[in-house]
Amino acid sequence: MGGVTDRPRSREPHTRKYWDELQAGTISEKDWFELETHGARTTGTCNTMGIASTMTSITDALGMTLRGATSIPPVDSGYEQMASECGSRIVEMVWEDLKPRDILTPDAFHNGLVAYMALGGSTNAAVHRSAMAHRAGVALTLDDMNEMAGKILVLANLFPSGDRLMEDFFFAGGLRALLNKVRDHLELDAVTANGRTIGEFIDGAACYDADVIRDFDNPVVPLERGRTLALLRGSAPGSCQPGSCQPGPRGLRLRLSDRHRVGTRG
Repeated sequence: MGGVTDRPRSREPHTRKYWDELQAGTISEKDWFELETHGARTTGTCNTMGIASTMTSITDALGMTLRGATSIPPVDSGYEQMASECGSRIVEMVWEDLKPRDILTPDAFHNGLVAYMALGGSTNAAVHRSAMAHRAGVALTLDDMNEMAGKILVLANLFPSGDRLMEDFFFAGGLRALLNKVRDHLELDAVTANGRTIGEFIDGAACYDADVIRDFDNPVVPLERGRTLALLRGSAPGSCQPGSCQPGPRGLRLRLSDRHRVGTRG
């Protein structure tokens, strides 16, 4: 099953945007409470392109969910329908002997990378992606991610890179519409959990809001301004991968890594 994102009560920006202002005293506790009550009012994962939405979207692009499972609002009837279809499909997969190792191929991880970069996803996903690939026996390095980030523009107008939320993304066409816009960069013959290819998965996927899901000629973040992540190297062992498309008021958050261990520095 895919993820389910909580619903905001209004068009008010995400509360995390104002955390520094609360600490600085520029907004009151009353203001903060009002923002919190408007920010997230249902069950579900974060309604921004944080780590949860990033990973469910990547999992979808890997072919490990049914078509369109990403970003369904929890109160939408499509979520219960998707859950029911997942139960039926897993039984069929047993009879077909279709296993995760049949889906999690190098081509699938390539497609996951394309989605990751077009979404402007969380830098934490790089760590999880590496672990998933290792478990699946697929070679995937930070250099691979860095190379892809230099090719794929941020096209999803979602906080923190943009100013919209996951519910907007869902009603704009969701991941299928986004992948359809980057289909020239995908390995379209990669198989998915529904037994069809990723190319078949995105065929006919329409975008219903061109401000939420952008075209390459109108990206959320042009390459000269930033990208989903950038690999840096210096005198210290290992490497560093800041997400340059989403700097905060305190600067970039840097994630330092070597082959096995990951730490952070503000």
